[in-house]
Amino acid sequence: MIPRQIRMVFGSSEAHAVELDQGHSKEFIAAAGLDLTSQYLELRGQHGSPA
Repeated sequence: MIPRQIRMVFGSSEAHAVELDQGHSKEFIAAAGLDLTSQYLELRGQHGSPA
């Protein structure tokens, strides 16, 4: 899921002639990390924690 999102963000930035600098990259990586964490926690909540 994340590689697809990364390609989408960079593709969109190229389509709109927006250059992503290192700051933008760091923000995106941080947001992607939060997304992965929330997906993990949501799955754990649905399946319950192991005993």
